[in-house]
Amino acid sequence: MSARLQLELQDADEAVAKLENWSPSSVGDSEPDSESDSDSGSGSSSSSGSSSRSSSCSCSDYASDSGSDYDSESDYDSDSLSDSESESDSDSDGLPNEHDIAGANGNKSNTERLIALLPTIFPAAENGGEEFVLHHTDLNAGNILLDPNTHEVAGIIDWECIHTVPLWFACQIPRFLLSRTRNEKPDPQTDWYKQVNEDGTGGINEGYWYDLEEWEKTQLRGFFLDEMEKECPEWVEVHRESASGLKADFESAVGEWLSWSSVEWWLDRVEDGEESHLRDILWN
Repeated sequence: MSARLQLELQDADEAVAKLENWSPSSVGDSEPDSESDSDSGSGSSSSSGSSSRSSSCSCSDYASDSGSDYDSESDYDSDSLSDSESESDSDSDGLPNEHDIAGANGNKSNTERLIALLPTIFPAAENGGEEFVLHHTDLNAGNILLDPNTHEVAGIIDWECIHTVPLWFACQIPRFLLSRTRNEKPDPQTDWYKQVNEDGTGGINEGYWYDLEEWEKTQLRGFFLDEMEKECPEWVEVHRESASGLKADFESAVGEWLSWSSVEWWLDRVEDGEESHLRDILWN
């Protein structure tokens, strides 16, 4: 384990201890004044040594490394683990409740387990010589421009979210196609989707359109893989490798701190040698 990860773990221990000391059970019924509350908040922030990061776009996570490749996949994920370890200990506005404390401890425990799994999922024999590629990590529907007449792709924006990633990371389903799996097309005539509009006429509620989008994306994922099989079978080969899926799940676990219990469940299965897909758990 790198010296940097050791330092991050020390910071995490300190942050969790502060959260526990701030809990209602230890603080009691007395409320801290605004000055002490502010000081406590700033103390927690400085101990973690990291700023707030956006989980919707990874470009900030890799901005410092976008101009050069990592030496290995292990270095790439060790760096992510270090940042996420600190991120998981950031305090919220006001004093944390029992749920905050449980989440902080859960995230810290998950990070320790991920660090232990790192050499297994990314063996030392693979270090050096891995293939890295440029990757647009925020390829969501809002960043893809279509021609209104031909419906063909006219452009892609938000290129500040581009960085170098291992090949297994790039060979995953694009973000704009991700959704919960829905194999059956929703029927607008189902009572569940019906509603009465303000003018008294019948209508369809928003739930139908959400479910329809999930069904459409499920179909499009299959179409996407079929087309990639024709255009670039090597991409599909990497995508379907079990090792690539496990590495991609590991990456998802590093950045997924709100659903720490799902990550914990996934870690239990992986440590027992079972096949489990974290991304399916998070989306479904």
